[in-house]
Amino acid sequence: MTRDGRARGGTTPSPSATGSLATTGSSSALPTIAAVAGLAVVAGAGAVIVVRRRRNGSPVA
Repeated sequence: MTRDGRARGGTTPSPSATGSLATTGSSSALPTIAAVAGLAVVAGAGAVIVVRRRRNGSPVA
């Protein structure tokens, strides 16, 4: 800016964009991968619970 508050530079317009943007977003396989990962976590937690109950001598339901 100049001392009198005016902006410096010319007033030439920006060039118009051409082409297309890159494709972004999640993969279509993401819900399947998330479901498999969730099942693996639940199965692992279940295995930990069963092993802990057996070590403590509690009956397994």
